[in-house]
Amino acid sequence: MWAQGGSRDVINKVIRFYFDAKEDYRLAAKRAGTPECRSELEKLVDQREAFHMQLQQEVTRHGIEMSDNGTAAADFKRDWERLRGSVAGHGFDAALKLADQSDGHALEQIGILTSRDLPADLKGLLDKQSDALREARSRCHDICHSS
Repeated sequence: MWAQGGSRDVINKVIRFYFDAKEDYRLAAKRAGTPECRSELEKLVDQREAFHMQLQQEVTRHGIEMSDNGTAAADFKRDWERLRGSVAGHGFDAALKLADQSDGHALEQIGILTSRDLPADLKGLLDKQSDALREARSRCHDICHSS
């Protein structure tokens, strides 16, 4: 079954990177210098939340449990979430860099998944999200770095 052989763990990583990106973009939006950039970043917060939920719903529909609660990784993740703002420093660029890295990590994991034998609907969702991630990263760079 596709959930075996590590695919479930990779999907879990994608979901975690979406969550990270959402929080990173939220932090960057608070530090944005222009209303246009802030608005773009807030859209990315909503988009990452939607991606997270879409992917979670799709794997749930396939009957796969994705929780990693009770693991060392989950404990580390909760600690990271508490420290995110401090690690990002106080500048806008630092927060935006974290967000971009989270998206980059999600794209890497999606690349791993789409090279595997997955159900067509899941693969289609991942392809669609991957395209949207690339487009949003480019648009964000154009809007937030041109001001």
